[in-house]
Amino acid sequence: MDIKTILVALAAIIPFALSLILLIWWKAKTKVRTGVFIIGSICFIVFALGVEQLAHNYFLLGNNAVSNFINGHVVSYALYAALAAGVFEEIARLVAYKFLLRKYKDPAISVAYGIGHGGIEMMILLGFTYAIYFLFMQGVSFGSEEINAQLFATVMSIPNSMIAVAIVERLIALVAQIGLSILVFTAYSRRDYKWFFIAIGFHAILDIPAAFYQTGSLSIVFVEIWCAVIAAVIMYIAVKLYKQLRPAYLAEKEAKQFIAFCGKDCEGCDSFKDLSCTGCRMPGAKSDFCENYCEMRRCGFDKHIETCEDCPDKKRCPAFAQAQENLKKLAEEVN
Repeated sequence: MDIKTILVALAAIIPFALSLILLIWWKAKTKVRTGVFIIGSICFIVFALGVEQLAHNYFLLGNNAVSNFINGHVVSYALYAALAAGVFEEIARLVAYKFLLRKYKDPAISVAYGIGHGGIEMMILLGFTYAIYFLFMQGVSFGSEEINAQLFATVMSIPNSMIAVAIVERLIALVAQIGLSILVFTAYSRRDYKWFFIAIGFHAILDIPAAFYQTGSLSIVFVEIWCAVIAAVIMYIAVKLYKQLRPAYLAEKEAKQFIAFCGKDCEGCDSFKDLSCTGCRMPGAKSDFCENYCEMRRCGFDKHIETCEDCPDKKRCPAFAQAQENLKKLAEEVN
């Protein structure tokens, strides 16, 4: 097997294998649900390959004054391309956290989302394409002689060095996507939206040299070094934020372990002492009512929430008023 075949095989395998390995590892480490990874993938497809492309149809491909200006100047083209990627992908993250993942409070979902978002990007932009090339190189036909001839010409025209660069570039992008996902989660969870705009800024800064490269203004070596440095900075900041968010979340979760879904303090219940009850939300001994008949407890487990206050359907729930009153009384006792 020659060098080109090996590189093409690696470019085809790495996006799928690495995404799967990261998914399994993070899921085992943090117990994050698989759906979070899937939502990250879907949001990338919808916003980056759907909504963003609609914008490109007007701003880049349209026959109008705006598109003529953007395409007529290298700087305007680079700024638009970089900002578009930043704006649409960071909005995708924010929409996911605010609407699709709002019942999850664990900062670990930000990493899971980033693996899904960056993983599917790596598969689409690198994995699928090189999987086709690899199968073709192994003798698989993809239709007419004309199509196969075009595939052959394409594969043979790609320098080995560019295949290697493409692999490295996607790995750098995955690191950045995970880091940016943590930044936007910080914005959402803390209601500190400066981090949302910082994420857009970093994303644009990351992509600006690539946009200049497309116009022939920069070398690929400079672009990859630039992207590696910016991705490292993004991840450095993201790790610092995550190390603040996750311990705080776990401490709060531990403090709430004896708070029932309905907002009552389990330690104030007679069964807590008489039965050595472990609390409404923890495994172990329970009263017969809590174990077998409490609808609020069953509902809380089904929706994977900590208390009724976290439920996305609370405004429509007839039982929420009582839970809200319980939580209010608990807060007054604590204070």
